[in-house]
Amino acid sequence: MGIFDRDILQVRELLGQVASKRGCKEWRVSEINPWPGGKGNLHIPASDTSVELGPPELPSILMTLITDNPGSVQDGLINLMGSDIDDLAGRKAPLAKIFFIEASGLAEEDLWDFYLGVNLARLDVSLWGYMTRASSGMRREWCRISRDALKKGLSIAHIGAAEIACVKRLPSVTAAEMAALASSREDASAFAEVASKVDRVASALCKLSNEILHDCETCRFSDLCPTLPSLTRLRESKKKGAL
Repeated sequence: MGIFDRDILQVRELLGQVASKRGCKEWRVSEINPWPGGKGNLHIPASDTSVELGPPELPSILMTLITDNPGSVQDGLINLMGSDIDDLAGRKAPLAKIFFIEASGLAEEDLWDFYLGVNLARLDVSLWGYMTRASSGMRREWCRISRDALKKGLSIAHIGAAEIACVKRLPSVTAAEMAALASSREDASAFAEVASKVDRVASALCKLSNEILHDCETCRFSDLCPTLPSLTRLRESKKKGAL
């Protein structure tokens, strides 16, 4: 596969740079007491909101990075750079959430459906006092935490543990890890360039997966195939299937 492997290296380097400035908290899913569930993806009005992460007026970056490289994802690990929810009472903050997913047994033809399935699985999370809204492309996220949930101690660790648990239910997932930061506009914006590249690769994957006939000469992603063998193999497989 290897379609996001270079992006994974770049993101891990950026996370290390932010951690050196802001510090890093680390949890394992097995260490976290589950947070009570909610009833669907509940609505939290502004009047009942204590903390907002990634609102429309601030940077919000959501990345899903998939690899088939064994051991490259630390299963059940949650890393937080910067502030946790209890440090942000009464405030709005930028948000960056990155999911590292190790998968096995996936053919190139299955990769887009799997990528989409991982992002949809996270949206199955329903936690008391927590509301999330994803963009139509699921590349940014806006979260609200209620006043009562803040008082009861909801943290990024609870959210990450619940989302990892949902992703781990997918049959091809062998490991899942989450990194998050909710600190400064500068920190979140540092991931914008690599997020844009990941978005473009995902868009190319979607296009190739859903087109029956593909015209390389007019494709706006033609520069990616020479650098990403998985896309080339997918393109050739689609061509054979169309014959």
